[in-house]
Amino acid sequence: MAVDIKVPTVGESISEVTLLKWVKKTGDYVERDEVIAELESEKATFEVNAEKAGVLTTSVGEGDSINIGDVIASIDDTAAKPEGESDSKPAEENTEAPVEKEAEPASNDEPIKTTGKEVPVKIPTVGESISEVTLLKWVKQSGDYVERDEVIAELESEKATFEVNAELAGIVETSVAEGDTLKIGDTIAIIKETSGKPAKPKAEKPAAKAEEKVAAPRNQQPQAM
Repeated sequence: MAVDIKVPTVGESISEVTLLKWVKKTGDYVERDEVIAELESEKATFEVNAEKAGVLTTSVGEGDSINIGDVIASIDDTAAKPEGESDSKPAEENTEAPVEKEAEPASNDEPIKTTGKEVPVKIPTVGESISEVTLLKWVKQSGDYVERDEVIAELESEKATFEVNAELAGIVETSVAEGDTLKIGDTIAIIKETSGKPAKPKAEKPAAKAEEKVAAPRNQQPQAM
């Protein structure tokens, strides 16, 4: 059974959008809630997610202008997930597991892995009379790791400035730029949940303190003479 993917409603005043990029192509197998396309309106860019897991078939091209509610793709949710990929990966992990486990603790530079869960960051309601805000500053940039409740952006309305916090710990990916004018409810970024957090090097501060302790007696000796 094919499931139609339609352009979602992104704002009361927006009736037309542009298909900016296909993240997934025709024939690709997609998981449920996986990002398949990026759309652009007059004021912001946003993503379209798969409503079902299955094989994707696109029906519009990149750069096309489309109306809210138009069908842009379909997903065949009766199609089985390709077995070649899932079978090969466990085999490689089993054969190389002893070597990898010994090497992993020694390297802190390996990228952290995402779990597949993504949470959109939207403009919150800030007052009954306020329908539009400006993105004043990104406190965090695309690719940065953020903790839950950490401030990621500063917004400005006609009357005040306020902060937007992360609802989830993970990697942030911004979708609007500083200075953009946005509406309440617009998505400004997504946060991809991770299985861990980046390691922080702590070797520099003790070394600096050691140098200070060595230097102090040398400064005192000439004074004694």
